[in-house]
Amino acid sequence: MDPLAPEEIELEKKRAVLERLKDRLADREEEMTDLRAELEQFEAQYTMQVGRLYADLDEIEAQIAEEEFKLVPDDEEIKKKAEELRRRAEASAARAEEAAAHGDTKCQPTLAAKTHPDRPFGHSVPDRYRSPAAVKPVSRGSLSRRHLHP
Repeated sequence: MDPLAPEEIELEKKRAVLERLKDRLADREEEMTDLRAELEQFEAQYTMQVGRLYADLDEIEAQIAEEEFKLVPDDEEIKKKAEELRRRAEASAARAEEAAAHGDTKCQPTLAAKTHPDRPFGHSVPDRYRSPAAVKPVSRGSLSRRHLHP
């Protein structure tokens, strides 16, 4: 058996390091894929819930405008505003109902979550991500209605 040249020994060490790095990269890519899937699911659920809140807000604004019109029935501007707000409330309620009918709000575990040894089956999202305290409040101005209501 020929002893390996120093260059061959160094090359074998580098190949071993490369294989370990490839394995780590594959693990990280799998983790990133799972996190992206969880994020997409969270975004869909969040958008559906916030969309329902905007539908509720639109309904309240329409009711206020209709009450204002009752106080001043001769004002055409108030009448137009009330009609527009009623149309918007009906449209946003329809979109919220459609999203609720087609959306699945239950989190489904990803493959990695099902097989990960540190997580019990069915707990794909750690509890720290489900906690209301973990979600920063969003000001109404920072979330565009256009984003939620095409």
